[in-house]
Amino acid sequence: MGRLQRLAGPLGSVAASTQWMRFTLATRSGDGERALGVGRSALGMDPLAPDGWQLLAHHLVFERGSDAESAGPRGRRAWIEAGLDLLQQGASTSREPGVLLYDLGLVAMYLGTLPPAERPWEGCQAHLVTRAVRAFEGAREAGHRAAPRRSEEHTSELQSRQ
Repeated sequence: MGRLQRLAGPLGSVAASTQWMRFTLATRSGDGERALGVGRSALGMDPLAPDGWQLLAHHLVFERGSDAESAGPRGRRAWIEAGLDLLQQGASTSREPGVLLYDLGLVAMYLGTLPPAERPWEGCQAHLVTRAVRAFEGAREAGHRAAPRRSEEHTSELQSRQ
């Protein structure tokens, strides 16, 4: 934890909440660049809260990584990978790593099991399935309550679709 974060303590969380409101306004107005900057700022103010990591990662994956927002398949892949990587990074920083790893598994599983025509990029299924399995295993090891039962179900489903 950085010096500023230690000094801010609970005020960092309040400041981050304000930034997340600004993030939401920026995304609703279609200003993705501003949203990205504000989201990163909010994470810096309260990196222990898992919901901030999820909010920004979902923005990267589902909004910036959408067909409408991305500059073709390479751009789409870059945004999606950035969102998945952000969840992984958050798991090493957050006070609830299992939550973020489980979310990473769910997002990767969802993307990896889409019908072929809807997948984010050609050949992504094996990569995303592997990433989901690893994330579910990490969530289980981190003590996520739903991970032991559900990760086994998801892992079986993912492996059967490969």
